[in-house]
Amino acid sequence: MAISEQSTRVNITMSKDLYEWVEKISKELGISKSALISVAVGQYKAQVVMTDLVSKIPPFELQKLIDGMVKG
Repeated sequence: MAISEQSTRVNITMSKDLYEWVEKISKELGISKSALISVAVGQYKAQVVMTDLVSKIPPFELQKLIDGMVKG
């Protein structure tokens, strides 16, 4: 498999327990461990970015958004 110029290889060390879980889930999903880890890190990044964005919304604006969702 060719690695594009937009990709970087990363070598990681993880606990045996976590490795076994990653191996199990990757088999269940039919994807490689590398793909699963890449998706997981991407999801973590999305959560961090969203948390940062939401933290910048003034509390009264956030409450209005929440109230609109509840009524909606």
